[in-house]
Amino acid sequence: KNALLNAYCPNGDSENNKECKTDVDKINAGSLWLFNKFYGDSNKFSNYADGKIDVVVYFMMWLGYKLNQKTHDGINTFNDFYTRNINNNEKYTNTIDGVEGYNSYKDLIDKKKEFMDISNENMSNLYDVFKMLCNMINNAKKNDNDETYLKYANNFVNKHNELKNDSNNIQGN
Repeated sequence: KNALLNAYCPNGDSENNKECKTDVDKINAGSLWLFNKFYGDSNKFSNYADGKIDVVVYFMMWLGYKLNQKTHDGINTFNDFYTRNINNNEKYTNTIDGVEGYNSYKDLIDKKKEFMDISNENMSNLYDVFKMLCNMINNAKKNDNDETYLKYANNFVNKHNELKNDSNNIQGN
């Protein structure tokens, strides 16, 4: 059990007695924890999210990645997860203190509707490319004749081209 996430689990009668019974419960708890850490109040919003809403897209990619790791009945896109776990969940709809322009975590997500119908598989692929990009950036300063940086850069370009040229990609996905 992860004590950090338990407070965000949906089952139980008090904050100290919460439980995640399913993998989707755990993923949802992780999502709420991330939202709270980045957007929980105006201080967090400006310090961690740098005042930017685009961090929400990274959360959406992470969710797609996590949801793609196992089959979940009827949850094939972020929109499926949203409908079941976010849309009417007060932890997503509560007001964010001191943040102007966005009323709730749900409001932040709603501003990125264009990503809602991307399949979990494709979101997972985007997440993989994003991780490669982060690794490339994080290794840019290593003093190994740029070998590590180039390795990550080549991996990133190859994966990006693979996704871009995938014949299974369709409009809106």
